[in-house]
Amino acid sequence: MNNISDVPSDEETVLDTRCVGLYDTGASLSAISKEKLAQLRTTCKYTRYPVSMADGSRVNCSGRKLNVPGHVGKFGGVLDDLLDKYEVLFQGLGQTKRLHHEIRLLNNKVVRHKFQDIPVHWHKELNTHIQELLQAGIIELSHSEFRSRIVPIKKKDGAIRLAVDYRDLNAISQTDAFPMPRIRDIVLKLAKSKIFSKIDLKKGYYQIPMHPDSKKYTAFAFGHKLYQFRFMPFGLVSAPQTFQRLMDAIFGNLDFVECYLDDVIIHSQTMEEHRRHLAQVFDILRVENLRLNREKCQFGTSEVEYLGLTITGGRRSITSGNKTKLLKFPSPSTSREAKTFICLASYYRDLISNFAALAKPIYDAANTDPFIWGDDQTTAFSKIKDSIRTHSGLLIPDVSKQFIVTTDASDTTMGGTLSQVLNGVKTPVDFFSRNFNKTQRRYSTYEKEATAILEALRHWRHFLLGRPFRIETDHKPLKWLLSKKDCSGKLGRMVLKLQEYQIENIDHIRGQDNVLADTLSRIQLNMITVPAPPLDEDEVIRQDKQNFTKKNERWFYVDKNGPVESYRLYIRNPEEQRTILKAVHDNGHLGLFKNQEEIRKRFWWPNWKKDVKAVLENCVLCQKFKDNIEKTRLPLTATPVEESNWRKVGLDICGPFQKSQKNNKYIIMLQDYASKFLTGTAVPVANTNAILQWLTDTFLVFGWPRVIVCDRGSQFESRQFKNFAKENNIQLVYATVGHHQTNGLIERANRTIESMIRTTAVDKTNWDTILNKMISAYNASVHHSTKLAPFKTMFGHDMVTPLDLQFGIEFRDTNWDTLKIARIEATSQMQNRQKEQYDKRAKQEEIAVGDLVLWHQVDQTARSSKKLNQRWRGPYKVVAREATNCKITDRRGTCRVIHQNHLKLFKGPSELDVIRNRGRPARSADPAGEVQHRER
Repeated sequence: MNNISDVPSDEETVLDTRCVGLYDTGASLSAISKEKLAQLRTTCKYTRYPVSMADGSRVNCSGRKLNVPGHVGKFGGVLDDLLDKYEVLFQGLGQTKRLHHEIRLLNNKVVRHKFQDIPVHWHKELNTHIQELLQAGIIELSHSEFRSRIVPIKKKDGAIRLAVDYRDLNAISQTDAFPMPRIRDIVLKLAKSKIFSKIDLKKGYYQIPMHPDSKKYTAFAFGHKLYQFRFMPFGLVSAPQTFQRLMDAIFGNLDFVECYLDDVIIHSQTMEEHRRHLAQVFDILRVENLRLNREKCQFGTSEVEYLGLTITGGRRSITSGNKTKLLKFPSPSTSREAKTFICLASYYRDLISNFAALAKPIYDAANTDPFIWGDDQTTAFSKIKDSIRTHSGLLIPDVSKQFIVTTDASDTTMGGTLSQVLNGVKTPVDFFSRNFNKTQRRYSTYEKEATAILEALRHWRHFLLGRPFRIETDHKPLKWLLSKKDCSGKLGRMVLKLQEYQIENIDHIRGQDNVLADTLSRIQLNMITVPAPPLDEDEVIRQDKQNFTKKNERWFYVDKNGPVESYRLYIRNPEEQRTILKAVHDNGHLGLFKNQEEIRKRFWWPNWKKDVKAVLENCVLCQKFKDNIEKTRLPLTATPVEESNWRKVGLDICGPFQKSQKNNKYIIMLQDYASKFLTGTAVPVANTNAILQWLTDTFLVFGWPRVIVCDRGSQFESRQFKNFAKENNIQLVYATVGHHQTNGLIERANRTIESMIRTTAVDKTNWDTILNKMISAYNASVHHSTKLAPFKTMFGHDMVTPLDLQFGIEFRDTNWDTLKIARIEATSQMQNRQKEQYDKRAKQEEIAVGDLVLWHQVDQTARSSKKLNQRWRGPYKVVAREATNCKITDRRGTCRVIHQNHLKLFKGPSELDVIRNRGRPARSADPAGEVQHRER
């Protein structure tokens, strides 16, 4: 039968293969009821078969119920007698005499916290807990001048646990530099063990006494009494080091005991050996007067969970509990949640192949503001979970066998696998992965592959140093690394670092071959013919002769910076220098680092780096077509908080939308700056007449504002619109070109309404019929800046909805002064937080009247061909400054007011001067290619 859902079964791993195992009693005959047979819907072949019981009697079981007496037996554990012998270790609380915990202060500052309010319903339970600590002698009454606050913590079972906030005390305490063991070193020692026991010290910290002079520093207050710890409490800065020092002192000489703080594991190869090891450990604990927690101990098992890993049969894997937590982790919605998931999953990065590459999209999103969770992050999230779900464990490395290091590199990440040959099969025992840093991402392909090898060797240095091993890579040219004798620069330094390892060979494995000659050909310059310089010595050579040599009728500068000396042709002629600089830079208009590296490999002259930088800074094409990475970003100018409703409003056009059945395509939006109250209407055409007609109707209902903020659309800059404002004594404030933050309030409201309509409208041709409903919902919901609903701020009470009428909900009017104060305070706090965050990335470039600038045109980049478009236009001349805005003019005399965030200083020849000087002699240039300007 294929249906085994009711058969006792379990999943097991056999030879690295997941199998379903069925439990069987071993009886030659299994019985089944007729009812169960009917459920299975299968046919039954009747036959006579003698049935005998275990006592030898025969029974006729067809159609009968048999009541067979059963016997339940309890089998004692093989270590029960040993545990009974040392039963005293599981009674009471111990106290070591080997050491005590001492607190040494850095200064004479006294930590004295104020009394804090604790929920009244917690007092009784906290008092009971403190009385228990007093009776156990863990704490005592104190007369200390120190006082730290207590932090009650509610545990999962509802009980209250006492904790003390020692952060201020830790800040003035000396730290203990006692080394903590590395988890990978501990796991390595468990490779050949088959029997394990875990022991847990009962309230381990409370078994270490405090130094008499240090007790006063631990004082805390509760219920108008001051207490201090007689034994080491949790939360002290060097408490883990003290506990680890105790464990190393008593177990340090035992090679079958590993300790990581209070996680102590005893491991052996046989049960007989394990009994002897346990007895030895128990004897030490009895002598040291330490006690164990029987409930948390585990004895004589072949599989144990230790430090987040499941150890069994020389393998390590993710514990079932942690695997479940990771697989049930929800998709992150904030940067904090994304970092939490990466932090939890990266603990097992050594068990997951190419973890860095898998996690990179999530890591990038977590470190980007604002946090955006897209398709790449969702895919990466699923891949990591799939790797965890299918993970069945890795063998613990066997240091007696030879290792094989396999590496690979992509554009952004590197990875490696540490393997060993077991039973003729290459088996991975560890994984390594890491992202390239910003500098390494600019490396060539073979440099990235070589860097991957070096980083992998450094990661597994404790395995590889001092013993022969092999390297495998899919990049064939790296075999050349060990044979090349005259390499210099970065490559030479890499070869030098490899010399400390005993590498038997670098083997090429199947993959795409990237021949070194092809790699070098891609970074070769277009060849430049440079005349041989004369052989006579000039002033530069005479002053620094030891760094020059004559070779093949030319002078060479000897570069001794790398591990191997290199020779660079000395270029003395300024004209030749300009030719070289131009050829290098014109070969792709690359950045400073790449241009300098291409010069460094071949040529030298005094101040050549400054010349390269000058050429790049004055290149007109680079300034116009390249995105400015360090773009100007002025500190945020906060808009004053409006005190009265409907004095200042924002006006904008939203659309075009899909044409509705009523022929509407646009929405005219109006929002109050004080209350954030929003109103709008759908119109077929958003021209000046339609806008003024609707504004007049709206202002007749709500009143006439004093200020209207709008962008520089043709509708708002028309003479008709300006006359309307002038006639009604309304001040017009125009947003700066390309700087929508000036009218950011209404811009943000537009996006919200668009999103609501896009989500809600089933029929996209009837979007205008639900517009009022969406605006009503917006006004009824709490605004993030005022922490109040716009409707309530505008009218003094909450909006009454049909749902309120149905259930009889009534709202009380709120005092206007109370509403005003709450709104102003909330808005001010929000603005201060936004300014603080924004100003952290502010970068200001000083622009003065008379400077030539380039203008970053935002509208230009919105076209479909934006990747090939010119990023910056100009140059323009600055003729006036207005706070954060600049008034600029072009050669035709056209003036524009542009926010400084969209401008940058222009360096190099001006297009204005080029036009004016057509037919005139060209300007002279210096050796670095810098253009000499004349003051106009």
